[in-house]
Amino acid sequence: MDIKNLFTAGGVVMWPLLLSSVLAVGLIVERIKFWVIISTRQQLVLRNVLNLYRQNNVVSTIDTLRKNPDISARVLLKPQELPVGVMTPVVGAPFFVYLAKSKVKK
Repeated sequence: MDIKNLFTAGGVVMWPLLLSSVLAVGLIVERIKFWVIISTRQQLVLRNVLNLYRQNNVVSTIDTLRKNPDISARVLLKPQELPVGVMTPVVGAPFFVYLAKSKVKK
């Protein structure tokens, strides 16, 4: 089945699906590009900070970290973060069971 036949068989619904798919692919490409840039920049700043710290240049190290607060926070606060993948089942599973039981009683 070729694309033309698919669109004919699908009808009007196919156009929003096509538009959504194109937008989704564009968003995925943009996010990948964003995270590659952020990751590269973070590695450069961290390398610079570590070199300054090894040279006992604490003032320049702190200045560099202050100029890049997003990277500093990402590195320093990372151990304190609780991943969403852990919280979702912990909170969501009991709530889902509650909803399922309340629907059965009615």
